[in-house]
Amino acid sequence: MQQIISSIVQFLQQGIAAIFKFLELVWTWSFGQIIAVFQSDWKSLPVWKIVILVATENKKRARSQHTPQRSIFWSFAIKP
Repeated sequence: MQQIISSIVQFLQQGIAAIFKFLELVWTWSFGQIIAVFQSDWKSLPVWKIVILVATENKKRARSQHTPQRSIFWSFAIKP
């Protein structure tokens, strides 16, 4: 019985470790993509990427101006 519980715990630990490894991989890849966009020459970007960047920024600014701040930390940390 102890061996079964030990096997289940080990399986769960491996599963959780695999999930975190995947999240780390996705985080690293997405951060690299964001950095690559800002390091690239803006004139060489396709028009559709510039449109998406501008639309995303406008949406973010509009949301931050109309949404009340939920905590005092965010009211000091985020400047619209």
